[in-house]
Amino acid sequence: MGEIRVREADPVADREAILKVLSSGLPEAASARRLDWLYLSNPDGRALVWLAEDAETGEPIGTSAGYPRSMVVDGQRVAALNLSDFAIDAKHRSLGPALKLLRASLEPMKDGRFVFSYDYPSAAMLAIYKRMGGHPLAETRRWVRMVSVRGKVKKKLGTGVVGGIATAAGDAALRARDSMLKRQNLTLELCDGEFEDLGRFHEEHAPAAHVFGLRSAAYLRWRYAQHTMWPHEALCVKSDGALIGFAFFRCSEEGCLTVTDLQAPAGRGARQALLGELCAMARARGLERVQAEFPDGTPSARMAADLGFVVREAGPGIVLFVDDMSPFASTLRNPENWWMMGGDRDI
Repeated sequence: MGEIRVREADPVADREAILKVLSSGLPEAASARRLDWLYLSNPDGRALVWLAEDAETGEPIGTSAGYPRSMVVDGQRVAALNLSDFAIDAKHRSLGPALKLLRASLEPMKDGRFVFSYDYPSAAMLAIYKRMGGHPLAETRRWVRMVSVRGKVKKKLGTGVVGGIATAAGDAALRARDSMLKRQNLTLELCDGEFEDLGRFHEEHAPAAHVFGLRSAAYLRWRYAQHTMWPHEALCVKSDGALIGFAFFRCSEEGCLTVTDLQAPAGRGARQALLGELCAMARARGLERVQAEFPDGTPSARMAADLGFVVREAGPGIVLFVDDMSPFASTLRNPENWWMMGGDRDI
């Protein structure tokens, strides 16, 4: 392999080269429709993209991207860069090109365009990030709340009479448990297209955390309603007609309802009411569990525990890049300060 050069690319002019590398190194991300949505339509700004090329032939052999994200840190609005789509062509995978590409991807943070960068890397990328000075903030865990025992009973007892009786008894117990979450004075409904109301609510009732991502109406519409890979739905909870919380979720063929966002202040029963309705919806749709992902040690993870979710497997979580001299460094390096949910990670 000859010399490798890395340059900042144009997501429009270099579209085909980017998709070519993604097709080889990260095929699940190699969609022209996804590229147009994720790279060009983000209301927080167009994606920054880099290409690694053979210096002699110009052949693209690697790519990476970063998506601008408006964040609040210690009460101040700052620009962050959510790193993703790091891919190297299979024929050129070695540490040298990967480090060179990552070094270029971190430059916008070093030159002051962004206060910090973060990513939810794979296990392989985690080692590279550590080598480049990345700070592993916390592992991410999957939190689960079962709404049906059907699948577990089927594996152990089959679908006969005994299995049917066990399923009926187990599901009845879970329904009784979930009924404790209901609040008679609250109204729950699917809210389609009410993004202005949701964005205004988030602005007025921001999470009680030192670090969180802004959820403007434009961002919520882009992130969920216009998502090209997974259809999302929104659930609102109201008290006397006034919005007091909302959640975004999606359903999968794996038998689960995944909560990607839940915004509701503690203390008014809104969180419990949202979860109770999500459990009822999952059950009505023939799903077996409600799940969400949260980084360890964060307020959002504590919320999951308080709501009765059970911790399952862990995986690599947030890796942070922030300058030691940044006035926000100490705040950002403490996971207890972060309010992070599935909707804040790369896509």
